[in-house]
Amino acid sequence: MKPENSKSQGLVFDSPLAYILDTREMPWEDYDPQRPGTRKRKVLARNEAGEATVILYWIPAGPLMEQLPFRTYHKTVQEYYFVLSGELPHWEYASPDDGEAEGKMVVFKPGYFLERKPGSIHGVQAGPVPEIGCLLLHWRNGIGNEPDDPNFDTESAVVPFPPADRSARP
Repeated sequence: MKPENSKSQGLVFDSPLAYILDTREMPWEDYDPQRPGTRKRKVLARNEAGEATVILYWIPAGPLMEQLPFRTYHKTVQEYYFVLSGELPHWEYASPDDGEAEGKMVVFKPGYFLERKPGSIHGVQAGPVPEIGCLLLHWRNGIGNEPDDPNFDTESAVVPFPPADRSARP
């Protein structure tokens, strides 16, 4: 299903079986209610319920989050990302028992592709701050993995880090 207001926002071709958008003509919209004016998106496709399923994201240079470290997983949503330009540091974790030191930082770069299955733990830690923005193509099979989704609080779970092992300290 094509995005709402697409007639005045980049619609090049429209028929019952296909549509073509010129994304250059579409305006960027805020998508993070906790940080208005930072991250932007362009919705390219919606599901039957009208929820965004294929999205272009622009994440500007600078700190990714205010409260670090942070990690999460999504209970049922499978998502995919393809990096078009820029760089984005992100951390991946094998299990909830992984501490900050066990997280693997990956700096996503143009051409990187990610398939994230439900339950995959990921997040952001203190570390490199992106010096350039990042443009991503994102698609997903459900909703609840983005802050403005109506079911975000039930689909996405924060994963606390395990307490530091204090027994090894004098």
